[in-house]
Amino acid sequence: MLDFAFGIFMNKTIDIKALLEKPIWQMSGSEFCALIRYASRDTWAAGPATVQQRRLAHGVRELAEALSCSESKIYMYMRANSKGSEGSEGQKGGVLHDAIVSHIGRRIVFDIDAALAAIKENNV
Repeated sequence: MLDFAFGIFMNKTIDIKALLEKPIWQMSGSEFCALIRYASRDTWAAGPATVQQRRLAHGVRELAEALSCSESKIYMYMRANSKGSEGSEGQKGGVLHDAIVSHIGRRIVFDIDAALAAIKENNV
């Protein structure tokens, strides 16, 4: 598959097999562009990959706005024990414990979808 020439640039046929053997620092700009174009053609032929991004809320106020409730309700969810949690000594945390992505200083970052699922699961 690498035995064919790829593209013609400035009246010069570029051989991909030779480019793969050549160090990058010795390539001209057109050779490097041809190599990048060759490498990316298989990637884009399949179409863009769908990556589901997490919806994040940076702070209690943003989470309250995303869930359409008050900040005090979010604090209640953070204090409320989840189903099946132990007593006060072995307490895991609030209902929203698993939805916390990062907790640095006073700023808490929540995963909105995980928070919504935890609230629905625990019927708080």
